[in-house]
Amino acid sequence: MRSIHPALPILLAAGVLAGCGPKAGGDGKAGAASAPASAATPANLATTSKGAPQRRDGYWELGSYSVDGSQMDKQFYCVGAGSEEKYNVFEALAVVGNCSKKDFTRTAAGWTFETQCKLMDTTTTQTGTISGDFQQSFTIDQTVSQGPNQSIKGTIRGKRIGDCPANFKPGDLVDAKGEKIGNLLG
Repeated sequence: MRSIHPALPILLAAGVLAGCGPKAGGDGKAGAASAPASAATPANLATTSKGAPQRRDGYWELGSYSVDGSQMDKQFYCVGAGSEEKYNVFEALAVVGNCSKKDFTRTAAGWTFETQCKLMDTTTTQTGTISGDFQQSFTIDQTVSQGPNQSIKGTIRGKRIGDCPANFKPGDLVDAKGEKIGNLLG
């Protein structure tokens, strides 16, 4: 079995949970002290019809960070025109394979979650927290496990960097070089 990458479900959305990245170690705290925290999650935050936090329309940078705070990957996502109803943070965390568990619970600080998805013969479990103001930033701290001896901890930080560029439309996922990977809305 290959090592897993905690950001693939949200960043690649259609990829297999097998990528780069070391196994978790250290003190187990996702995101090092050098990583900026997202703003507190407001109680009156707008949510989708499925109860997911609704990101403000615009161009979002999505960075994945290892447990020591070093950046592992970066992509961009264009939000707008109702895209959050079709593909929001909850869907991104439970997109790969057949998911038998998709539990998202609202808390005073944001959300906790646990997903369990199976793709071919591999079952992957994700647990963690989601927080932020979703107007300018959000953070997902997560542990992704494939079996009892293979897990990795990491953080995904989303940051709104402005309006979507004219050449991109809502749902477009863009790589770190600025090239469109695909559209997540279908």
